[in-house]
Amino acid sequence: MDLCGTVPQFHGAFVIPFLPYGGGFFIRKMKTYSFAKLQARWFPTMEEIANPFIYGRVQNVINVSELQYDDEMQRAFDEKGISTSFYPLSENDVDMGMSNIVETVKLLQNVDNAGMSSIVHCVGGDNRSRVVCECFHYRKCGLWPEDEYKGYRNHVEYNIATGHLPSLTLIEAALRP
Repeated sequence: MDLCGTVPQFHGAFVIPFLPYGGGFFIRKMKTYSFAKLQARWFPTMEEIANPFIYGRVQNVINVSELQYDDEMQRAFDEKGISTSFYPLSENDVDMGMSNIVETVKLLQNVDNAGMSSIVHCVGGDNRSRVVCECFHYRKCGLWPEDEYKGYRNHVEYNIATGHLPSLTLIEAALRP
């Protein structure tokens, strides 16, 4: 099976305290994709940025949450030589921020063409970051990945069905090079 035909690997879920939304517990998920040097993750902590097993080989981090990094976090990325980009997506918008999805996919394609690794993160790593990764998979491979989410074939189909994204035809047209 070729690289684009492989099923993304799931590396578990974690139930841990999550402070950016005022405390409480939040389920965080992570996924490593095999068609590119790419992971979908949750919003990072300072400890995770310092962890060489998580961010040690990463050159590019794309934040698709609506939360921006504070100065300390941005400085930590800068000191590690990690490029950061902010393309917020909102599950409350009709199209989730389709123009930001397209721009993020273009950035991922450039980073991938340069052989560099990326992390795309939202808040919990379970929806918006995976939508972007699935859109990048479509642009790179010409097919949608299987990644079951809430009874749908993948996150893109779920978000279309729930009114957070436009039709598949419009998404595919926007993602074509």
